Amino acid sequence: MMRNLKWLFGGALALLLAAGCSKFDDLEHAEFESAGAEFAIPLVKARTTLQDLLENFDDRTFITIDPDGLIRLRYSGDVTQRTSEDIIGEALDSFPPIIPLLDTLMELPFTSPRELEVDFATFKSGQLSYGLIYSGADPLEVRIDLPQVQKDGDSLSFSFPIPPGPVTILPVLVPPIDLTGWNLVPLDGSLYVRYVATNPGGERVELDSIGLFLTDLDFSYIEGFLGNHLHESDRDTIFIEFFENWIQGDVFFEDPKIIINIDNSFGLPTRSVINVFQIYTVDGSVLPIESAFIENGIDFLYPQLPNEVGQTVHMSFVFDKTNSNLQEVLGSRPVALDYDVDALTNPDTLTNIRGFLTDSSFYRIGVEVELPTFGRAAGFAAQDTFAVDFSGYEDVAEVEFKIVTDNNTPLDIGVQVFFLEPTGAVLDSLFSQEIELVEAAPVDGNGEVLEKSSKVTTVAYDSERFARVRAADRLVLRAAFSTLNDGSVPVKLLAEQDVEIRMGMRLKTQ
Repeated sequence: MMRNLKWLFGGALALLLAAGCSKFDDLEHAEFESAGAEFAIPLVKARTTLQDLLENFDDRTFITIDPDGLIRLRYSGDVTQRTSEDIIGEALDSFPPIIPLLDTLMELPFTSPRELEVDFATFKSGQLSYGLIYSGADPLEVRIDLPQVQKDGDSLSFSFPIPPGPVTILPVLVPPIDLTGWNLVPLDGSLYVRYVATNPGGERVELDSIGLFLTDLDFSYIEGFLGNHLHESDRDTIFIEFFENWIQGDVFFEDPKIIINIDNSFGLPTRSVINVFQIYTVDGSVLPIESAFIENGIDFLYPQLPNEVGQTVHMSFVFDKTNSNLQEVLGSRPVALDYDVDALTNPDTLTNIRGFLTDSSFYRIGVEVELPTFGRAAGFAAQDTFAVDFSGYEDVAEVEFKIVTDNNTPLDIGVQVFFLEPTGAVLDSLFSQEIELVEAAPVDGNGEVLEKSSKVTTVAYDSERFARVRAADRLVLRAAFSTLNDGSVPVKLLAEQDVEIRMGMRLKTQ
């Protein structure tokens, strides 16, 4: 926050010095007809709005503005995305690469260790071939049927001849059958494979051995009860830039929020598993965020069978003061949100709820911290450092600065500036004590500004005092912000509220 207010106070107070120094530099090379000359020099007339001040956050911070002009600061973390690859891969693992046909009719249970039950699936790719050993003397005709593998109303069936034995057919010598686009429709959770081998007289013959070989299998669609699967995400941290230069005081946000945005095309129940959800503060404390939704999880909205296959459903879940302790922990000068959020599919193991996945299904989770500029502040102080150079101004006998502020924001701003020499020792301060440079504009019962507030401040430096700070190579600017009545009144900071600063300098030479 302080970094983004540099313009206002670096432009008002650093300009009070730095811009003033540039004028001194101009005067240093001027020729004066006599000592004791006085000069009145306008330094700056500038205006900035709150929106202007807040536009220079990093690329993880952005602002939104409500229709009424209320500014909301938003800090975002990394976006986590997980796909259906793991669950589809688990279904594919239910297919052994080699299926020995130990009988002329074989049942293949289509299950997995996670109780996955497939009702319907579509092959995205895959090849089917066979191998066998036959020792008989007659030629045979072999037919293989897979009644649960279907396409356009037909089941998969193919035939091939076998010459008189003994004969061995290797799968690598058999042209494979392309399974792309075929549908898998298990019967009561099982697949059946039947083979019939007949001799020239029509008699059925059992082969010595026969098996099916499956390669390069993948599904483009799968439907059923798709088991429990924990999708793990990476732990992430959102840095809250507002407090990065804080040194004292409090800020109380009237309605802060943490928003979890979820885009989900998994067509099955999914619930969050929140492992870590905590706030780091400027004093090093770690404060856990507490909520029943952290303990019990957040149920994702998801597309439903049969009409929402392929669709993506968006939802935003909001942690706020009504369902968590967020107002308390974000009132403790937070600098970061530390979080780790996973997702669990079919968390309640309700097998009667049938779901679906496609090969492009995904869920995506993004987390944001939202701080609306509606609240109150009491002595919230921040500071920053500016480089200065006062060398070469020996002819200056006296300087007086005049600062006029017109304030349309509901903030009192107290300021003090310290001059530091290269060792870090304080040489002097700009003011004898911290002063209220900008006076808050009055507000109504809704915290909205009624009219602007104006204030005039003068600062005089004699030659002795100016000589004392001439060795300074930097200054520390400390600004303390408060809302009305020392932070007891909630106020709204709106985008177009502005501060105008007019500065002039009266300079007298020796």
